Amino acid sequence: MEDNELIGELESRPLYGNPSEEIVKQVLRGKHDLLIKPVAGPENQPTTLDATDKFLLRQCPCPVWLFKPVKRASQERILVALDSDMDGVNEKLNELVLDFSTSLGAEDETELHVVSSWGVSGEEAMRSRVGTLAIRRLVAGMRRANMKWLRSLTEPYTHRGAKLRVHLEKGKHNDAILAEAKKRRPDLIVMGDTGPVGIAGLLFGTAAERIFSRVNCSVLAVKPKGFVSTVDA
Repeated sequence: MEDNELIGELESRPLYGNPSEEIVKQVLRGKHDLLIKPVAGPENQPTTLDATDKFLLRQCPCPVWLFKPVKRASQERILVALDSDMDGVNEKLNELVLDFSTSLGAEDETELHVVSSWGVSGEEAMRSRVGTLAIRRLVAGMRRANMKWLRSLTEPYTHRGAKLRVHLEKGKHNDAILAEAKKRRPDLIVMGDTGPVGIAGLLFGTAAERIFSRVNCSVLAVKPKGFVSTVDA
């Protein structure tokens, strides 16, 4: 595509009032599919989110792409974060994350890296009561089960032409994302975000907020279908 080729009709619309709320209201009124907002910050350092960024991540019902231009290699690289907490909400949200990621990564030169986490609940406590060999077998079995789940989840997208490389990190979900981000140095991280959950969510922000404040790239946060904002159109 030529640089000056028209790719779509652009419309500008002035909004009056509280910027954060008015943006969300416009998303609701216009039934938009995606919100892209640039963020400013040091080129080689994580960026601190401002109040508007945080509000949009918490309240905007459509996916929010916080765009930070970074200088990378010529090949685009997207890190796709999937949550291994296997409840109904996360299962559907993982599919949405993969839909967005594979659509964005449709170009031949784009690398798509999928990361998820795994662990054995109570592993450390069991080590003092169960034999070492039994623990090793349990841990190995859990890892195999999680890798099988991850490959079954991503396999349909490889049939659509997407080139996915899967990575399984032991530990917490956010730690796994940060570990792979450090290794892969992506241009964009695509992840699910259910909004602030409980007191911890209100105090420390959403999952996307916590990730963005520690990486030097753009982040696309995808909400689950049916997410309801407290902002009225």
